[in-house]
Amino acid sequence: NEIFPTEMINEIELKDSNCHITSKGFKYFPHSCYQKVVSICFDKNRSQHMSIMNKLFSLLPNLRELKIIARPEEEWLLNALQILSITTNNNILIEKFIICPSYYYEGSITEIIKYFPKLLTFEINFNISEDSLIELSKHCPLLQEFNCGCIPKIISYTTLDLCKHTLSCIYNITTQTIFHHNDFEDYSIDSDDSDDDINHYTITIPYLINLQKVELNSNEDFIFMPLISKYCLKLEY
Repeated sequence: NEIFPTEMINEIELKDSNCHITSKGFKYFPHSCYQKVVSICFDKNRSQHMSIMNKLFSLLPNLRELKIIARPEEEWLLNALQILSITTNNNILIEKFIICPSYYYEGSITEIIKYFPKLLTFEINFNISEDSLIELSKHCPLLQEFNCGCIPKIISYTTLDLCKHTLSCIYNITTQTIFHHNDFEDYSIDSDDSDDDINHYTITIPYLINLQKVELNSNEDFIFMPLISKYCLKLEY
């Protein structure tokens, strides 16, 4: 129950250790040390308390890395980023953002990605929409590495043109069987729809010019691999 001494510490990472952060934590953490917090790692599967997160993020002007298990649209996260933006006068310093829901998920990052103009590394483990890719390209011009797990599904060639840089930042993918997801169960889709879906993935591959690693995990790999071999000339693994 003693106040934690931090005079000799230059940088601090806050971790929730799979627990909800409570107001008691503020009692033992010297106020001056919030300036030293550069990284947050929240692995709690359930939502954090909104008012506590708002208070916490309002004290973290030098935050450079954010790693969380959450849906992108969770209200506490959106509110916390809004507070951080106000606190820093729209100068959020976050360079690395990792967000991973605890199960397969198709989600949108359009609401949160605008808060990361200095983003260099972005990592997710779920599919995102074309709109999300466009917003990522629009708001994160400094992006260097985009780890999205699977091949982004793109329908429009206009989107491809808008997202060239973002797609070139993908270094690692896993091919996947095309499924509809419903209540966490997989249902194969009709062959005609499947063919269309496969085409939406294959038009993306020529733009993955910096791809280095591929894990094969799909019934359609006989389609994907010739394209990857042809266009992804930096492939190593």
